[in-house]
Amino acid sequence: MKTIVIGKTKFSGLARVHIENYCCIDGTHQGSRFLESGVEQARKFRAEILEQEILKVDKLDDKFKVYTDVGGEIIAKALILATGVKWNRLGVKGESEFLGRGVSYCVDCDANFFKERKVAVVGGDQRLPAAPSS
Repeated sequence: MKTIVIGKTKFSGLARVHIENYCCIDGTHQGSRFLESGVEQARKFRAEILEQEILKVDKLDDKFKVYTDVGGEIIAKALILATGVKWNRLGVKGESEFLGRGVSYCVDCDANFFKERKVAVVGGDQRLPAAPSS
């Protein structure tokens, strides 16, 4: 089976962040280096990397037709869509200035930094059912 990874890695939001406390990473890494490692690993396993943007996908019977921004058309038996994640910002005063110094977007990653301190968690997974009322 041939694997093709399509995406604009050079402009990924991940490239602009520092990564800490992630499985199998010792210390702090630039997001750009983490992304490069992923691309290197994909190439090692013979994946083709296309620095393109997907504009449209059509379903053709048992296949998919993928259209890219450079006029490319790819027929695929299967697709894995990894659209990424965008943090929901509150837009409150000091949010940007205190990012990484008290403001965090990853409860799992950063909870230990705030052990035994008062915190506020804003937001949550909208897919979870509502808590029963008492």
